[in-house]
Amino acid sequence: MARIIICDDDKTMTARLVAALHDVGHDARSCCHTMDMLRDAIGGACEMVALGLDMPGFGATGAIETLRELAPRVLVIGFHRDPIAFSVSAPNAHHPHKVLPRFVSNENFTRVVNMCFTRQALAALATPPKPSAAHRLASRQASSIFRCAAARPRHILRLYDD
Repeated sequence: MARIIICDDDKTMTARLVAALHDVGHDARSCCHTMDMLRDAIGGACEMVALGLDMPGFGATGAIETLRELAPRVLVIGFHRDPIAFSVSAPNAHHPHKVLPRFVSNENFTRVVNMCFTRQALAALATPPKPSAAHRLASRQASSIFRCAAARPRHILRLYDD
């Protein structure tokens, strides 16, 4: 299914969540350094990142901002001791797709992961498709016909109207 990286300094939590994701069919792995997660996410090694927002070192909002800029298709789930306080204090540009409490259950975590992928798929379906090459060609031809008709003098147009 999906490739997911869990980045947090709590190794027992990441091992538990990786095992839960493997149980439901996802390809998951863990790391404990934000820079490793960023390198893999930017390189296309994952479709989702779950990271601890209160880890020491490279700031969580900085990591989210970097992901938004360099890997905009990667979904982001955050863990925080106080998710509500983080959601209120962080600027909107630095919000992950979902903020969960640090001690989230396996069932809730896998449900949120699947919900994020479902929303992403629905959003992709909702975007209008790009026009085909034939449609673009027909549109250009029609606009050139209208430009030519508009460029003709009025007395010539009156002759064709009769």
